[in-house]
Amino acid sequence: MDQEKIGKFIAQLRKEKKLTQQELANKLGVSDRTVGNWENGRNMPDLSLFKPLCEELGITINDFLSGERINEKEYSKKSEENIINTITYTSKKINKNKKILSRVVFLSTILVLLLGVVVVITFKDNYEKKKSLEEYEEREEYNSQKYYYGYTIGDGRHLMLTMEVPYCTKESCESLGDVLMDKKLAVKDFLKDLEMLEYLKDGASIIYYYDSSKKTYGYKNFYVAECHGDVKDIFIAQDKKALEGKCKLKYDDLEGVSMHIKEGTLTDSGATVIIRDTSNRKNIYGEYFRIDRKENNEWVELDTAPQENGAAIGFNNIGYMIGETHEREFVIHWEWIYGHLPKGEYRIVKDTSEAGEGTEHYITTTFILP
Repeated sequence: MDQEKIGKFIAQLRKEKKLTQQELANKLGVSDRTVGNWENGRNMPDLSLFKPLCEELGITINDFLSGERINEKEYSKKSEENIINTITYTSKKINKNKKILSRVVFLSTILVLLLGVVVVITFKDNYEKKKSLEEYEEREEYNSQKYYYGYTIGDGRHLMLTMEVPYCTKESCESLGDVLMDKKLAVKDFLKDLEMLEYLKDGASIIYYYDSSKKTYGYKNFYVAECHGDVKDIFIAQDKKALEGKCKLKYDDLEGVSMHIKEGTLTDSGATVIIRDTSNRKNIYGEYFRIDRKENNEWVELDTAPQENGAAIGFNNIGYMIGETHEREFVIHWEWIYGHLPKGEYRIVKDTSEAGEGTEHYITTTFILP
């Protein structure tokens, strides 16, 4: 299957549906960076996401695997080709991950769907359908120690997890991220069920512990960091070490990573910045940026200018890698966010991280407008 073609097809259909990457990601229970990696052709969606993704985009799985809409005359031919391609693709993943049983289930499901037979899907990343706790925890992603799960919960904070955590009542189990996002469960009520272990050095952020004997949130122990300092997010991990440093903002802390303004490009309404990355990390850089102004020897984030019709300020969620040249240019126009800047000392702030890291690192470059 042509992974790059499929990625472009996903992006095209998402835009036709007038969805942002974040909105599509929320519907599928993944992060916006995961959607960005699909659309850039870096990764394919997990097999369990094929059906729900196609439902959101309004296409068949045959269309999806072909990377284009298929007419009736070619449907049978393309179906046969896609079955073969799916078998080849899935076989490679089976050999690589040694998850034979679960992959056979997924492969069987895809083949049946392509043949047009309605079946019951027992393993699916969509917790709107009520699952038993045993089914929930058989998913291989549950043991991941990278932050591949992210939600914007009901109070506006971000919830980042190294694993999907279930919320179980007597009737059923749902995704904890979903019930917090939909305000079916308040964060304070979730934290009440946990054991408070310690306050962090910032004096406000707290580490909690979940004892799996309670079974409300599954059969695996985990730790929670509720951040109350400069970072306001919540992190959940099975390994307590995975929470270290998550509640701290990190500025210019990455060795081999720097940013400067390209000579001759600075004006009061924008500039071109060059990011140089010679680190061994696989950092991802987006289009997001902000401007801080120095006041009384402290950096203060600038207020944004009013937007038309009260629209929120947003950036494209595409992630960029630096590549073999170790440098990448970003053209920054801040007039639409901040207007023309008056005289003063400023800094441009951009963020970066590795996929699944769960920590944003901020790189900066300063400039003066005389």
